[in-house]
Amino acid sequence: RSIEPGDIPTPLMGEYYRQRASSGLIITEATQISAQAKGYAGAPGLHSPEQIAAWQKITAGVHAENGHIAVQLWHT
Repeated sequence: RSIEPGDIPTPLMGEYYRQRASSGLIITEATQISAQAKGYAGAPGLHSPEQIAAWQKITAGVHAENGHIAVQLWHT
């Protein structure tokens, strides 16, 4: 779940994905591509500078554990 307002991925999400980095390829939860694409409260986004910065921290954590991660893009 993301921080609202802003739908910014949380540090807890980063920890969650980092802990699973050794499993192979991680596909994230559904991630909205625009504010209009939001399907439910708490869904993270990937369309603002703040969201992008948060996702970069998450992916860096997964990569630090030699994991791979792909975002599941979502539009409602």
